[in-house]
Amino acid sequence: MADLFEKAKSFFFVNRCAACGELLKYDSDEALCPVCRAKWEDEKNEKCEDCKQIQTLCRCGFEGCSADTVGHLASYSHKEESVGKQLVFALKNSHDSHIVGFLAREMAENIRTYLFTEDAVAVNVPRNPRRVSETGYDQAKMLAKALAKELGVPFVSVLKQKKDKVSQKMLDREAREEHARRNVVFEDGASGVIKDKTVLLVDDIGTTGSTVSVCSSILKENGARAVHCVLVAKTKLETPDKNKKTLDKSAK
Repeated sequence: MADLFEKAKSFFFVNRCAACGELLKYDSDEALCPVCRAKWEDEKNEKCEDCKQIQTLCRCGFEGCSADTVGHLASYSHKEESVGKQLVFALKNSHDSHIVGFLAREMAENIRTYLFTEDAVAVNVPRNPRRVSETGYDQAKMLAKALAKELGVPFVSVLKQKKDKVSQKMLDREAREEHARRNVVFEDGASGVIKDKTVLLVDDIGTTGSTVSVCSSILKENGARAVHCVLVAKTKLETPDKNKKTLDKSAK
C-alpha cells in the first residue's frame, strides 16, 4: 500500500532535482538530474586533502570516535557549494520520501561494498524532541528506516534524546560531546534487540563525531557487538570557528 501511495504521489506531484531544481521524470527513482548526478559521483570519488582516501574511506576528524567504522558518501562544507550540500539541505528541510529513498539506496550500495549486514540492525542518532516538534519530522529516523528496508534488516529505535533548548550548531567538539553525554539515553529494556548485533548507526551529517561517538559507546555498553556509523556526508575539516561556544558547566 505504501509503495502504491508513493507511485500515485509521484504522478500528481512533480519531482525536481534536489540540487538545481530541474524537472525529473515522474517515474524516476533519482533525486538528481543527469548533470547533477554526474557531479555527485565526482564528489563521492573526491579524495580527502589530508589522508588522500576517497570519501567513503576517509575518517579525518573522527579519529577518536568509538564507532568501529565511519562511512559517508561525500564531504560537506558550509563555505562551498556542492550537490552533497544541496542533498543534505533538502533532507534537513523537508520530509520528502523521494529524497530519503534516493539517499538510502546510495548508502546501502556503499555499505554493501565493505560490510556484511546479515545480522545487522539499523538505529538512528536521536534528534532533540524540541526540533522534532518544531519541524514535524526526524530526518535521521526516516533515513534509518529507509536504509533498513533497502538492506533487508530490522530498524529499531533504542536511543532517545532529552528535550532541551541547546543548539549544537554553536558548540565546539568538546561541548558537543558533553551535551550528548548529558542528553542521549538508551531506552529501558531495549538491550535484547541489539545484543550481539552489528548496529548501523544512521545520521544525515557528521560534524565533529562527538554525538555519534557517544551513541556508539552507549550501544556497545548495552550489548552491541559492533557499531558502524553511516552518514550521508561528513563535514570537511576547516579552521576552527572562534564563535563556537563551550557548554555552560552549570547547565542541567
